[in-house]
Amino acid sequence: MGVNDIALFDRTSIEEMILDNLMSMSGIAPATRIRAVLASGRPVCSCFTKSTAFQRWQEPIPEVNELIQKHCAGGGAVYLEYDSAMADGNNLKQELTSESVLPNNTGCGVMALLAEEAVADSLHR
Repeated sequence: MGVNDIALFDRTSIEEMILDNLMSMSGIAPATRIRAVLASGRPVCSCFTKSTAFQRWQEPIPEVNELIQKHCAGGGAVYLEYDSAMADGNNLKQELTSESVLPNNTGCGVMALLAEEAVADSLHR
C-alpha cells in the first residue's frame, strides 16, 4: 500500500483492496515457502504545503496500518512498522523528506535498516 493507492481510491475501496491483497499473498506465501514481510504505509508530510490532498492521504494511513498489523498477527507474516521511526505526529519527519511525500536519502536509509531487521526476523521464524 502506498500513498498513490490512497490518493486514487475512496477509503472503503482502499481497505477492501488491501485486505484482499493481503489475504492473497498470505495464502500463497506458505505454499511457495516464502516468509512474508508486510510493511505499513509510511507517513506523508503536510509541512511544506497547505494542500488538502496531504490531509486526505494522511487520514486513512493509521487505519490501514492497523489492518495490516492485525492481519500479520493472525497470519504469521512479519509486520514492518515505519511510523515510530519516521513519523512526527501524523507527518513524515521533515529531515526524512525534501518534498513531503517521498523519503530523501536519509529517509531511505531509515527504511532500509527497518526492512533488514524485518527480513532477519522473518528468517528466524
